[in-house]
Amino acid sequence: MSLSRVFRWVTRRLRKLLPENYRGGVDLPVWRRMEQPGYGQAIVATFRGHDVWFASPDLDLVPAPEAAVCLVAPWCAPRCIPLRGVAGLAPSFLANVRSATTLMGQWWGYDPLSYHGFRASSALPDPAPVPLAAGPTGLFFSGGVDSFYSLINNPDIRVITFVVGFDIRLPNRPTWEAMIIAFRAIAQERGIRLVTIFTNVRQHPALGKIKWDHYHGAALGALAHMQRIVASRWLISASYFRGNLKPWGSHPDLDWRWGNTDVGIVHFGDELWRADKLASLAGDASVHRNLRVCFTDPRAQGNCGRCEKCIRTRLIYWQDLPGIACDCMPDLPPLAEAIDGLTRLKTPALDKVYQRFLDRATIADDVTAALTRLLTRTRGKSLCRPR
Repeated sequence: MSLSRVFRWVTRRLRKLLPENYRGGVDLPVWRRMEQPGYGQAIVATFRGHDVWFASPDLDLVPAPEAAVCLVAPWCAPRCIPLRGVAGLAPSFLANVRSATTLMGQWWGYDPLSYHGFRASSALPDPAPVPLAAGPTGLFFSGGVDSFYSLINNPDIRVITFVVGFDIRLPNRPTWEAMIIAFRAIAQERGIRLVTIFTNVRQHPALGKIKWDHYHGAALGALAHMQRIVASRWLISASYFRGNLKPWGSHPDLDWRWGNTDVGIVHFGDELWRADKLASLAGDASVHRNLRVCFTDPRAQGNCGRCEKCIRTRLIYWQDLPGIACDCMPDLPPLAEAIDGLTRLKTPALDKVYQRFLDRATIADDVTAALTRLLTRTRGKSLCRPR
């Protein structure tokens, strides 16, 4: 364990020993409206001395206090810092958010969020899934495999939301402009609405330090509350097959906990591996024309073709969709060469995905040889070639 992690752990332990009134605490940020030049009307809140803002040229975002809770709870909980100013919010919502941080803390090693005014967990009701409110359905849409699968398999979707400042950063203007044009065309084809939202949350000096792998589900929960005037049920597309889950910021056991009686949040699509999702969309030309999976080096013309996520997608086309091309995915470098360019896989969940490619291969060629080398590098031992 590094010295910095030891220091943070000791600090949290010492802070927890103090009575709540002496642990400081932070006030729930209060939203205000202002114009964000170049991005539209915004709601802005000051947290830890710096502004975090969300702007949309397509929608007047709702300055919901529930959105602020979703944003700051994952910052407060690991630091054992109570959250003040929540007494006016529904106890059921506060209980669910506290349970979200309980689950996250079990995964990543910290205690649940505490609230001033609720000195014991018994002061809150038991967490429970909120009944889905009647009303339109919205989908957070990035243009990836999971997003397209959710879009095509939920005909009741009336609005899709693309967020600039999450995976695609604000300075990468040529890329997000090209994506907005493509996504607006997709929305028009389906007779639904596109909402584009811009934010600086990942550049915020405090909130931006939370690991994005841990935080993105809470941030999407906040955005659902900000858009409750256009949809009461929001879909977050599953990243992982339910048989290959891992601790992750969006998870079937986590996402619903950011909702309340006005806003239901649903984790959708974990019944299939991503390869099976894309294979099920083989006949939809719009998918293969617009598919965007890259966030390592996204470009206006599409994906980079070299990063791990691009390689994973190229492998799906190679194995499950032979003869179908992804217009936004370059063919170079050759797939085997691109696989050899990966140092190693970072998680056991990815190891299982790549092993599945290898297990389903029907011939031994340069791609399967490259897969074997990658898994060998990852595990540090030899692997059998596919049968």
